[in-house]
Amino acid sequence: MIRRLAVICSILLLLSACSASFEDQWVKGETGRVTRILDGDTLALESGQIVKLVSVEAPRTGSYDRDPDPHGEKSRRIMESLALGREATLYYPGMTTDRYDRALAQVTIKTESGETLWLNEELVRKGACWVRIYADTAAGSEPLWISEI
Repeated sequence: MIRRLAVICSILLLLSACSASFEDQWVKGETGRVTRILDGDTLALESGQIVKLVSVEAPRTGSYDRDPDPHGEKSRRIMESLALGREATLYYPGMTTDRYDRALAQVTIKTESGETLWLNEELVRKGACWVRIYADTAAGSEPLWISEI
């Protein structure tokens, strides 16, 4: 309990010190329609680009050599309901690709009402992903901690 309170206070202090939007800390990348959801933290754009959302991690849905994690399919369905068929914009907070040539990005989605939704944060808020921040893609990720609590 004390640890959580300390984390929340630290995050609020960091956020109050930064007047710029978190998107201002990222480099704007590609924009495209989401055509496929691979799992709870990975999607594909109409260009064929595979995108791994940074600063979050979802349970795996399984593969040819690995069994699915518990709740992996539920996480994938939540991502599908939020992103499939919608216009996405990638933002790069550091390293841009991984060893599998996937884009490593924060992603915003245009909703049906035209609102911009930070997909990474919304997945955490809905319990489909948890926060997992790595130093090489950490810029602007601090607000995710608040969504996880």
